Amino acid sequence: METITVEIKNSKALKLLKDLENLDMIRIHQSAQKPEIKDKASKYRGSISAESADRLLKHVKKMRNEWEDRFPAK
Repeated sequence: METITVEIKNSKALKLLKDLENLDMIRIHQSAQKPEIKDKASKYRGSISAESADRLLKHVKKMRNEWEDRFPAK
């Protein structure tokens, strides 16, 4: 007997696995450990200084305003 871990990416795959379990070909063990949800923002938190972040934010706001001035919403 071999044990493997499978990441379910589609509900159809889960149904197939449950069908295999019903045929007594496999046994599904529900993991008590939920997959870690990675916060993409936290990965980069602190990678630039507060001053650089402030300058970048001001620049983005300026670009958005320029875009709105050139292409106003109808």
